[in-house]
Amino acid sequence: MLTQSEYKHIVLDDQGRALIEGHPRIPVRLLVGQALTNGWSPQELKWQFPQLTMSEIYAALAYYHDHEAEMDAANEKDWEEIPVARTLPSREELEKRRPPASA
Repeated sequence: MLTQSEYKHIVLDDQGRALIEGHPRIPVRLLVGQALTNGWSPQELKWQFPQLTMSEIYAALAYYHDHEAEMDAANEKDWEEIPVARTLPSREELEKRRPPASA
């Protein structure tokens, strides 16, 4: 069962995971993870996820930024539970690799 969040376009599943409404296979964490890992802008996310609207993308980004600590903690817990993830770069390392924002 999905519950509407306070954010338009974002619903929570039974386990409290934030999903893009109408796209149950696209959790907010996936979208934001792709943006952070690859340095993708909202426009690039739209190109990579053409089924989403810009409103849905911005809602996901807003949700993440308003729940950043909670979502990062969940990500860290997931990383610890996946053995191969221990060999992947940390968020801090990925942030260092991110290209500088264009002016």
